[in-house]
Amino acid sequence: MSEQPTEQSEDLPETGQSESTESTNNEVEATAGKDDKPVTADSTPDLQPEPENRSTARVTLNRPMLIRLSSGETIKVRLINLSSSGLAFEYPAPAELGATFKILFQLDSKKGVINIQAEAVATHSHVRTASFLIGVEFTKISEEHADIIETFVENRHTSAAQLTGF
Repeated sequence: MSEQPTEQSEDLPETGQSESTESTNNEVEATAGKDDKPVTADSTPDLQPEPENRSTARVTLNRPMLIRLSSGETIKVRLINLSSSGLAFEYPAPAELGATFKILFQLDSKKGVINIQAEAVATHSHVRTASFLIGVEFTKISEEHADIIETFVENRHTSAAQLTGF
């Protein structure tokens, strides 16, 4: 198995302006409790975790991502990995399976830096040393943003393969 490239940390701009024609709004929402309380599922609190789908390539990242809690509070979290079907981020509290999120993060593309927005559902929550790794699957994302993510992931894997010879 080849080592995935790791992205250097970078901050989201305070303005949140998007180069995308689809959205210029930097506010994102998530259904979550206030003050780092566990995220709860909207209608199915007893959902069982589905097996992780590793059929899609993913890249390791370390960059900021924004979520906006139902309370209106915007939280800056760390985007840990990304695939065309979902992502994982670091959060100070667990998320209940089935909890829904609206999220915002940035990726470089041929059009410049793009604010990627998507809706997602929590599929797993794992304890880390001082936080939780929350895995989510995209449930609603524009075709443009899905294409940008897919290209980004493919380019990272191509670059890694060229560097390692695999």
